[in-house]
Amino acid sequence: MNITLIERSPTVEEYQRLCKAVGWNRINDIAAEAGLHNSLYSVCVIYRDEVVGCGRVIGDGIYFYIQDIMVLPGFQGKGIGKHIMDALMDFLNSHVCNSAFIGLMAAKGVSKFYERYGFIERPPDRPGMFQKYIGTGRERKMNPCPGWQYNEMKQVGADYADIREVQAYDSRMQKLRDIKEETEKILNSINLTRNQTVLEFGTGTGEFAIEAAQHCSKIYATDVSVQMLEFAQRKAAMHGIKNIEFHNAGFLTYEHAGEPLDAVVSQLALHHLPDFWKMIALRRIHGMLKEGGKFYLRDTVYSFDVDNYMDFFNRWIEGIRQAAGDELADDAETAIRDEYTTPGWIMEELLKRAGFHIDEAEYSYGFMAVYVCTKS
Repeated sequence: MNITLIERSPTVEEYQRLCKAVGWNRINDIAAEAGLHNSLYSVCVIYRDEVVGCGRVIGDGIYFYIQDIMVLPGFQGKGIGKHIMDALMDFLNSHVCNSAFIGLMAAKGVSKFYERYGFIERPPDRPGMFQKYIGTGRERKMNPCPGWQYNEMKQVGADYADIREVQAYDSRMQKLRDIKEETEKILNSINLTRNQTVLEFGTGTGEFAIEAAQHCSKIYATDVSVQMLEFAQRKAAMHGIKNIEFHNAGFLTYEHAGEPLDAVVSQLALHHLPDFWKMIALRRIHGMLKEGGKFYLRDTVYSFDVDNYMDFFNRWIEGIRQAAGDELADDAETAIRDEYTTPGWIMEELLKRAGFHIDEAEYSYGFMAVYVCTKS
């Protein structure tokens, strides 16, 4: 189909025709003309000199909304909506400021389409979908994900889109982990120096990034949770740390625009991806590192006797319940059931096939592993 996307607002007549075709209420012509005129950015899709689709962005520099994405019924299902959304997101990625709010109202049943672009549904009492643009200074474009790509932005387990979960995260983790000891171990393993750059996937509340930033020139810190990143940014500011660049992205969506990295670190994040997408993530990490660069991976990895899996899982969950309470025990049940923890022998093969040499492999408790790797 020979269609053309052009940057202009629809006329009032074109707009009203599209609204009628998709079943939207008619708006007063004078109001429609004023609204269209005040759009920040608009696109129309043309087929044989006829407008068959449109979309626009409105906003004031802090708050932005994607509005009026409409496609004539006879042209739906042909990728026109994606072309419109790609153009609108390109505009936003080039113009929004740090921590800007980007919202939209999604019709029932189409939220999956917008999730590809990083939008998440608001709580039931707050309709719509939104995202916050997280960056510091030099912004970058994130290419929309194809429909077949795994959606790593979707939360599983604890809901870290809930600010209450984020605020409780540090205190809950302290019941199970020695964060300070883990951080010191990582810094020693990757031999971090003042002139080096590091990328962390799954920065969470920024504990490692804030400490590592004091030992290197720059940290790139990513997380799929906007709320986690905002919390981490505030913590960094309280510590006077200014060399961390935060990004709302994950293994499959982060696009590194800087020089090749000296090290990449990931803790308790990779298990959110199925094994095929783990491989893609590892290949992407390999490509971001300079030759001889270090990759430190700490994650849930199974190394127990599979024949005893029922007894192992029950004992593991009960141990967490005794040490940290019912809430974290419930989280462990969710992780076992709904997440993608990999057996150790598979993880080692994934790392090798991604191009890494495994310098160290340490397994503990039957469900935790640390790998120190070098790009080879």
